[in-house]
Amino acid sequence: MLDHRNGKPQRLRAWTLSCLALSCALVACGGGGDAGPGAALGPSPSPLPSPSPTPSGVANACFDPAEALLTTGFTTTGVYDDGSALTGDTTITETIDGPAVFEGQTRIQRTVRTVTPSAANSTQRVQTDLKAYQQSNGGLLTQYGNTSSATQFNGGVSRPSGGAKVVLTPPYVDKFYQLAMGESTTVSGTVVITATPPFPQPSTTTTNTFTETTTYVGNETVTVFGRSFNTCKYVRNTVPGNGAASTSSTVWRVLGKGVVVRLESTSAGTTTVLQFKSGSLNGVAL
Repeated sequence: MLDHRNGKPQRLRAWTLSCLALSCALVACGGGGDAGPGAALGPSPSPLPSPSPTPSGVANACFDPAEALLTTGFTTTGVYDDGSALTGDTTITETIDGPAVFEGQTRIQRTVRTVTPSAANSTQRVQTDLKAYQQSNGGLLTQYGNTSSATQFNGGVSRPSGGAKVVLTPPYVDKFYQLAMGESTTVSGTVVITATPPFPQPSTTTTNTFTETTTYVGNETVTVFGRSFNTCKYVRNTVPGNGAASTSSTVWRVLGKGVVVRLESTSAGTTTVLQFKSGSLNGVAL
């Protein structure tokens, strides 16, 4: 079976979302659990405070405002190469699903599905599904947490390989979409992590702290696989409070679309580089 423990696709998956690098740093993106189909919606959340006006409005020039507003149906797909001879190209699909229940409250669910095949056998692959729960207030996101699950496939046989739930206590407001060029934002907080290993191992619950700083560095032209893109460059540093290795990631997103075309992520002395090969935004090829 394909070994997915290196976390390569999960690092990019985290960067496709504005909120999830911290959960990868804290729980190594092991995956776990989802809201389940047909779950009844809980009570509506209390209204969020109105954000202060920003020069960029809903979103800066790096993103489609529909994404910042968590518009149901907004979808991006990317196929990425990491240069490894062991795995094939990783496909990442991100979709804003709409209202769903998280911790007894109705939030907006965003799903990121990552599929990584074995280079030696295309019938062997690892699939991870991460569901983030958020609210948008004019482009400012309140982050509540996420659930994730991982499944290994070998031909027609599937095997769950663990999962996790991450709850932010308290939730925090993320101005990722509204950063001005050269501006940084730092968030700190506490997370409660429930990890669910493969059966029959028991679940475990831990509490941890984190500090995460994101900077919109500027705009650059990036060339990947012979194609050049005008991009926005972001740097994110995540420091978990449990003594685990910090993570530093640099990501380049297509100007006006927000799609990742290159990622460099370093943790514990290991650097991963992922590069965009093909993809789409709401069904339109990039």
